Amino acid sequence: MTRLLMVSLITLILFGCSDSTETISNNNNVIEVEIEPISIDFAENFTLTSIENGYELELIDPNTQKTEEHFVLTYDHSVSGENVIHLPIKNIACLSQTSVGMLSILSATDYLTGISNINYVYSDDVKQKFENNEIVEFGDETNYPLEKIIQSNSEMILYSGFGKNFPHEQKLLQLDIHPIPIYDWREAHPLGKAEWIKFIGVLTGKVEEANDFFNEVKNNYIDLSQQVLTSDYSPVVFSGNILGDIWYAPAGGSYMAMLFTDAGATYSYRFTKGTGSIEKSLESVLVDNRTADFGLNPGVPSKSKLLELVPQAKNFDAFEGKTYCYTHDSNKFWERSAAEPNLVLSDLIHIFHPEISEKDTLDFYQLIGE
Repeated sequence: MTRLLMVSLITLILFGCSDSTETISNNNNVIEVEIEPISIDFAENFTLTSIENGYELELIDPNTQKTEEHFVLTYDHSVSGENVIHLPIKNIACLSQTSVGMLSILSATDYLTGISNINYVYSDDVKQKFENNEIVEFGDETNYPLEKIIQSNSEMILYSGFGKNFPHEQKLLQLDIHPIPIYDWREAHPLGKAEWIKFIGVLTGKVEEANDFFNEVKNNYIDLSQQVLTSDYSPVVFSGNILGDIWYAPAGGSYMAMLFTDAGATYSYRFTKGTGSIEKSLESVLVDNRTADFGLNPGVPSKSKLLELVPQAKNFDAFEGKTYCYTHDSNKFWERSAAEPNLVLSDLIHIFHPEISEKDTLDFYQLIGE
């Protein structure tokens, strides 16, 4: 048997049959793959640049728009350093539900080793893996137990980035476990939020699949947003729910506010600043939105539940009509909508402009029950 044939057989044994060009170099340190080009066109909170044997990742602080962290993601395992991450990542803990959804979309849930709470999961596949003890539940996001993280064998932890530091971060880095904040929720453009799937594609070796999926979503989103330009009607919409004494609504610079605009509606708080949420008093919300045409996202499935939380909701014109409120399966929404804003947009167009919508079944929304 020739040496070339032996090397080929060893490669097949190590990596299996694949459509990629993946091989392993003679020094066993470099996994050779075809580095797919990546462009980040809508997302503002991260960049990815193709380099030899991998990619450079920059995470941008959403508040300052300055580089917060820089990483080299490389298939060259001879490269070392504090900010070097070796590809491919085989064990990923996703404490951000949007990242779980993106793994599902890329058929990469086999990489998933940890989640925050099974009660928030929509994917049947992930639920089954949890039942089979293939996935560890980390629990309270403010203090993830170090032993559970180690038990999960995770190489990387994707979390929502609400705070600057991840619990036990320095200890995890010493164990070569990398916590990475995901700032998709701070993106101003819905397609910027969806573009984070390209990062998931890099981690899992599914860059081509991620690029193809995103391009399909982008083209569909743009086509849909053009359709509403044919309508002269722009209904007024408000959104949000109450927690304690505070009403939380999407800020005027948020991706949700842009979805309302692209769906041909006039969002009542479109002039407020920020890309996250704004806080309003219930009294001001009632004054601002009493005659609004639509109300969305109350966080409850029925009018009776809404009245338990907000008895004054009966004063909204939309509550008495058939337009308060469309709501959603929250697990499905938070897990899937980030990567599929085109489906959210088509739902909203159907709600606001049924006369120009060809959609029969809504993907995320439904009319609130009695």
